[in-house]
Amino acid sequence: MMLYVNIGRSFHIHLQVITLDAHLS
Repeated sequence: MMLYVNIGRSFHIHLQVITLDAHLS
C-alpha cells in the first residue's frame, strides 16, 4: 500500500515539474 502511495506522489511531483517547465520555456 505504501509503495503505491509513494509512486503516486512521485508521479504527481513529476507532472508538476513538467507543467512548471512548460510555463518557464
